Amino acid sequence: MNMQTSGTVLVVDDSAFICKTVCHAIEPSGYTVLTAVGGKEALQILSDQGERIDVVITDVIMPVIDGVELMGKIHELYPDLPVILMTAYSNIDIVITAIKKHAFDLILKPVDATLLQLAVEKALKQKNLLYLEKNYLETLKQTVKEKTRELQMKMTELEEARTSQSTEHEKLKVLFRKVQVIKEEWERTMDCIGDMVLLVDPTGKIRRCNQALRLFVGKSYMEILGTDLQELILTHSLTTRTTLTSGTELFHAPSGRWFIFTEYPFTDRTENENRGTVITIHDTTELKITMDALGNAYKELQATQAQVLHNEKMASIGQLAAGVAHEINNPIGFVSSNLGTLGKYLERLTGFMTSQARIVEDAASPEAQQELATLRQSLKIDRIIPDIGKLISESLDGANRVHKIVQDLNTFSRVDQGNSKVTDLVACLESAITIVWNELKYKATLKRNYGNIPPINCYPQQLNQVFMNLLVNAGHSIESQGLITITTWSDNETANVSIGDTGCGIAPEHLNRIFEPFFTTKEVGKGTGLGLSISYDIIQKHHGEITVESTVGAGTTFTVKLPLGNAEP
Repeated sequence: MNMQTSGTVLVVDDSAFICKTVCHAIEPSGYTVLTAVGGKEALQILSDQGERIDVVITDVIMPVIDGVELMGKIHELYPDLPVILMTAYSNIDIVITAIKKHAFDLILKPVDATLLQLAVEKALKQKNLLYLEKNYLETLKQTVKEKTRELQMKMTELEEARTSQSTEHEKLKVLFRKVQVIKEEWERTMDCIGDMVLLVDPTGKIRRCNQALRLFVGKSYMEILGTDLQELILTHSLTTRTTLTSGTELFHAPSGRWFIFTEYPFTDRTENENRGTVITIHDTTELKITMDALGNAYKELQATQAQVLHNEKMASIGQLAAGVAHEINNPIGFVSSNLGTLGKYLERLTGFMTSQARIVEDAASPEAQQELATLRQSLKIDRIIPDIGKLISESLDGANRVHKIVQDLNTFSRVDQGNSKVTDLVACLESAITIVWNELKYKATLKRNYGNIPPINCYPQQLNQVFMNLLVNAGHSIESQGLITITTWSDNETANVSIGDTGCGIAPEHLNRIFEPFFTTKEVGKGTGLGLSISYDIIQKHHGEITVESTVGAGTTFTVKLPLGNAEP
């Protein structure tokens, strides 16, 4: 850009006449004048030849794009281009707006040619001054750059002169020997440590290491220096389940050893600046084996203690059930016996009343017969006598059902003896259904698909407990109404029982843990996590197998397979 003494002026107004008037006012001063009718044409001219325009004179009030808006767009394209506003309205708001929008000058219409020429001249001078200022700044920047380069050269010469001083060099040699001795002592000290110790720089490159690391990776000190720590760990089969941070556990698959990775910041105390990280890799294999053994023993102890408590609870419940069954059994016997006798008495009374009615009909007068018939009808004798028979029959049916429940309670409460016995699995299932039916009947329909299944040698009360646990879990998985299906079948080697439901199902991540002691997906207070664990142990004791298939939202099916034959489990 060159500084100019004359320039090009763009005049913008929505009136071609005013554009021509302004043009005649400033052309005598030697300026090249371009005109644009409206802001849109002005922007097009600026877009085509904006570099050669030095000053813009524009009217304020124009359609589509007014003068203030046009000035803003001009400053976006050419920040240093001065804009002179013209207006026929001497309004203070227009003045304030012009000042805020960085207008170079504001001239009132009708335009005074002298004032306009002075404004254009001042605008052109300002633009030239801006050019001179920028040129000066560029010159100053270049001068500073050259002086800086000269100063750097002087500093380099001074450094070279300083390092050439022999006295200082000798001092440095002595100091270096001392540092070397200290370094060797520390290296020997680090080599005596069984843990792997290394120093890495901020980029993760190894700067120092002890003998334990060299022996582990099978490389020399010089081969290890500069190696990336992450690369070293990966290439020597040290794996971790998480991001490598302080406290991370590492596993070395070829040797089966475990390590703890620990980081310590390495800081320059004089400058308080981080210079890297000190890392120790400690062998924790023996400690981990011991801790795992202790953990497993503790879990087994917890499970054993819980199972003992559960067995004691079941024994107490059994004793209570046996006592309740005994107390109920006697009066139920009386009720059943008396209802049977009452039925027989009813038959005799019915026969007697039939004969009595026939004799009265033959011997009594018509008036007596009519009175007797009216009384018989008013007392509803003909309806009462058949109804008594139905009541006795229903009462006997209810008493028999109570008797069946009492028998199942007796079966449930009976503790398995030391020897197993041949048992019908369907009978075990029916006994378990009777016990838990009150849990199921309000929200589940029970479907029995009993196939041909032979008796097996087992501990029936223990299997009752397994089936009861599976049925209760099936009921708990159904929120409102659902279906529980019990299916039995046999093959050449096993007797099979499946209990399926249409409940909520089990999440895939929980399927591998449902037989663990104390694991439960139920809410707090609604499950101990022992039911399936104990069931699994009972089936294992019978040399059988229990498996589960489940789909979330569709339901769960447990399948129990027990070996056929008469061998003791």
